[in-house]
Amino acid sequence: MMTAMDGSASRHGNRLLHGLGLAVLTAVTCWLFGHLPWVLSGFSWPTTEAAPVGSSTEGLAGVRLTLPLVAAFLPSLIAFTVIGAVAAALLPLVLTTRSGQRLPAIAVSLASLAVTTVVVTLLARSAIEEHASDAFAGDSRVLLGLVLVVFVTTAVAAVLGTLASLQVGFLPLAAALAAGQLPVWIEGFLVDRGPGVDTTRVAEQVSHVLVFVVLLVAFVLSVRRSAVWVALWPVAVALVWVAVPFRVMTTQLAGQLRPSSGLPDTLPDILRGGLEVFRASFWQAHQARWPWVAAVLVALAWMAAEGTRRRRGGSLGT
Repeated sequence: MMTAMDGSASRHGNRLLHGLGLAVLTAVTCWLFGHLPWVLSGFSWPTTEAAPVGSSTEGLAGVRLTLPLVAAFLPSLIAFTVIGAVAAALLPLVLTTRSGQRLPAIAVSLASLAVTTVVVTLLARSAIEEHASDAFAGDSRVLLGLVLVVFVTTAVAAVLGTLASLQVGFLPLAAALAAGQLPVWIEGFLVDRGPGVDTTRVAEQVSHVLVFVVLLVAFVLSVRRSAVWVALWPVAVALVWVAVPFRVMTTQLAGQLRPSSGLPDTLPDILRGGLEVFRASFWQAHQARWPWVAAVLVALAWMAAEGTRRRRGGSLGT
């Protein structure tokens, strides 16, 4: 009797320990990994050290923030948040093998993701309010907008990541959302390091290779059990495609959101201008097509080879 009770207590303790470990790993993934370029820069990019008067980073010289919660860094804020949230939401898929284990793992991961996002975002907001209360960066309306951007971005990424953890066929959607932000994530490592043309070109090629690898893995895994999930590949490609004009739009918005722009009265005009930039750049912005084209072709070739192998195995069995 005692042995059975000891075994039950031991299993309960192991589950609790595994849950705690997953919660910590989720927090590390969504924050420290997702915002890795910001973390390695010491939680403060040097651009804030010499921020000119009228810049959205004015008043933040030397201030360390948990997140780049500044209008000037809007594209990076979105990219880092997407990559961290998607990676964190996919942890249950990576770390569990049985469906019975996955639902509890998803619950723990989502709870940890939500708590971590709220805590680090509000810590950044508090630090900005403390050091730049009279500057544009510390304006409550600006901070509220950026906080909402973080929360909405995290929610979208978490939903797609959770869908993929529940059904691996949805993995291309989550992977594509993150892949579309990889170029900005890679560029984050070069901020204020004075990279030359060659370094920038290498970083661009590295980001393209990463996009190819991420999409290829997602495509292959999504159709391992059923080829019907290939229907989502075009949607994934569309997400990668949209990421470029979206990045152009957010870059334009980041430049417009500054003290001299006449906010808040001009906010509707600025947002309309951003949408116009998005529409104009949808087909005109430079797109690196080879990563997703190559990923689709290689994945289709893998599907054909795998189908042939299964048919041969079936014929030998009969």
